[in-house]
Amino acid sequence: MSNLFRNTTRPFLRLQQTKTTSTCRAFASKASRASKTKNHAKGTHIIVTTDIPDHNGGMYKHEVHTVKSGFARNYLIPEKLALYATPANFERLGVKDPDVETVEERRLRQEEEERLAKESSEGGGEDAKAADFLSYYLRNKVLKIHRNVDPSTNLVFPGLVNATNIRQKLSKQLKIDLDDDELIHISATPVIHSELTEEDTEKIMKKLNESVGNDCGVTLKVLGEYVARITLSGDYAVPLKFAVLKR
Repeated sequence: MSNLFRNTTRPFLRLQQTKTTSTCRAFASKASRASKTKNHAKGTHIIVTTDIPDHNGGMYKHEVHTVKSGFARNYLIPEKLALYATPANFERLGVKDPDVETVEERRLRQEEEERLAKESSEGGGEDAKAADFLSYYLRNKVLKIHRNVDPSTNLVFPGLVNATNIRQKLSKQLKIDLDDDELIHISATPVIHSELTEEDTEKIMKKLNESVGNDCGVTLKVLGEYVARITLSGDYAVPLKFAVLKR
């Protein structure tokens, strides 16, 4: 299984594509950033303030992205399409910095680390630990995919939503990179996330228990809330909630 969480200076939410099984590093302690602008060697972190669907696969309002420093400095910021991702700007926009833990999040993370460390000492496998971490990370998150809609039918047009789109959005939005052998299968039946019980989710996951060696071929054109199954190494499965929203 890949080390899903990217090892960058934004550790808690970052995922990375490597051939190791050290996913547990994802929940390492955060680096202190104080009031510094998130400007690193690989680019500048910005908060998008206006939808920019034609750039880099789409950047949408209040998403946090890393872009080339010159692109931010010379175009996005002057054109008022984005702001630097500083604590002051997160507060100004009413957007939560995905890299800053609340006291409650820190408590839950520490409890989860202790639980998994105990399980590991009792013989739990690396694949099981990785799946446990990803499940914990995704438990309260909804992947958001924005699409244009035909006003006459209220269906997605042009385009659609499929496993490839979800894979791309996982990387850009939630900072999760899956290996090619880590699969996504979509339930085509809309749900209401707030009404989903654990039993409901388990039933959906069982129906999506595919044995084929590639992503599913389901395509969505209807707006709504959905569930997908991510199958990891060791045949461990993690549910993913996502929503197809009108742009």
